Amino acid sequence: MSIKLRILKILRQFHWFRWYEYNLLNKHKRKELMTHYHSTDNGTHSFCKEIVCLFGKHFETGGLADRLRGIVSVYQICKANEIPFKICWTQPFPLERFLEPNKVLWNMDGKDICWDVPPTEVISAEITEESAWQERKIRREIEKCIRARHCQQLHIYTNMRLAYEDGTFPTLFRELFKPSMEIETALSSELHNIGGGEYIAVQCRFVGILGDFKDITSDLLSEGEKTELMGRLISAIEEIHNDYPVQVKILLCTDSPTFRSKACDTLSYIYAVRGDIEHIDYSANPESNAYMKLFLDLFLMSKAKKIYRVASERMRFSGLPYMASLLEGKQLIDIKI
Repeated sequence: MSIKLRILKILRQFHWFRWYEYNLLNKHKRKELMTHYHSTDNGTHSFCKEIVCLFGKHFETGGLADRLRGIVSVYQICKANEIPFKICWTQPFPLERFLEPNKVLWNMDGKDICWDVPPTEVISAEITEESAWQERKIRREIEKCIRARHCQQLHIYTNMRLAYEDGTFPTLFRELFKPSMEIETALSSELHNIGGGEYIAVQCRFVGILGDFKDITSDLLSEGEKTELMGRLISAIEEIHNDYPVQVKILLCTDSPTFRSKACDTLSYIYAVRGDIEHIDYSANPESNAYMKLFLDLFLMSKAKKIYRVASERMRFSGLPYMASLLEGKQLIDIKI
């Protein structure tokens, strides 16, 4: 870890720095967002008061777990304040392709979005570090906008995790979503391919350090470091498997096609969903099969006997396995190598 990252890690232990970092980041993000809105005071719009979570080409909001946890957290606030809740998710794919409305009619067409400020208000709430304290302050900011008379549509761009804090996430997720028929069919096929019995899940997130995945990092490993790291991860997976009967398979979920190929070629009990591997913030192809793979990884991990996250110091623990563990109440085990 570089000196800069070590200093940041120390500073992020303090509330004041996390709030400073949050404000600095979101002030810049909101400034970028506002270039897509129009200033007006004509008051001619007739939209009812509602909150909209937006995901489009204007703003990077994180990966699948970031987006879904933000959606569910905002829905939690809407439900508590009896405010209509909507989602406008158009890029890089329409959310309804994979998750359909269940008990809440949340889907919103782009033509129903009001881009005039006012009567629309905009909040950028990208969380930089997990902090319940930080998110309570954001909740108060959102509820202040709800009470504002001039605010008829409140647009929120966020990855906050309020619904994780009080254990309501799985219930709220199911109120909002049910898997589409396309997902249900693919999920049944993958479960059949795994073998129909018990399996465990292992997730390894490299954040691009192997040079085969576009992500937030530019910290690439040398060829020797890549080989050494993948060898250590293979050994860690072998140690995990030793605790289970030989017939138990391991579902491998990773953001590295290089490591996926290496693990599948080395270990006979590894199973991985086929498909491209892309970060949804950096993908512009609406037909990519990478999106289907992401949702399959999420639901398959939630059905595993146990879920493991394995990472070195230069890797990260992904949010997707954590979300999967919450959905079905599965044990999540973190292993640092």
